Amino acid sequence: MSDSEVIQSLLGGKREDSSFAQNDKQTLGDINGGSYIDRIKFNTTPIQTSLTMLEMLEVTFSIKGTEAFSDNPLLALKASILSYFRGIQISTAGGKPILNETQGLEFTNHLAMMLENSNDWAVSNGSQLYWAKDRALDQVFSGLITKAAIANPKTAMYTGAVSATANSLNDKYNVGFVERNRALLDSAISDDGTYVADKSAGFNITVYRTTTD
Repeated sequence: MSDSEVIQSLLGGKREDSSFAQNDKQTLGDINGGSYIDRIKFNTTPIQTSLTMLEMLEVTFSIKGTEAFSDNPLLALKASILSYFRGIQISTAGGKPILNETQGLEFTNHLAMMLENSNDWAVSNGSQLYWAKDRALDQVFSGLITKAAIANPKTAMYTGAVSATANSLNDKYNVGFVERNRALLDSAISDDGTYVADKSAGFNITVYRTTTD
């Protein structure tokens, strides 16, 4: 097509060219009936006659503690929202399995994400997955060399008071954990769709898993 034809097809009333054809998205709800003990189930029969690409999964999680949190608790996903996806099973209406990956999928997802993407990708897309790599400040030699230092993340950037002659940067300050914590808390929503400022009683988050993640 010429440039003028492309523009006319895009902006005009008729969209005969498939490049600009309108494709309305469809929503497929789960069939769990409100019970989510170990898995989320979907029945794709209602959309079997449609030309469909399953491109996004949207799930709302409720995060609550056995005791009250602080207003802004130091909580973060272990690595990203991919930690939630432990496996996937697909079968026909008759029960014949098509795909059955139920062992270590979350580990495989994380490993693939870290190996297949660049640092630029991490900066641009990491927050959407609530993901950031455990790491220390660029200005210090990292003290994150033990399991304890990572399992009990330090969130204080400085080890003590900073003076004009001393800059006490904390070598165990976990930048990645702080970024994951911020992404998680920034996504907190209430039932009416507003942001939850006081999260002591718990809060909800909505995560999105797309086919491109």
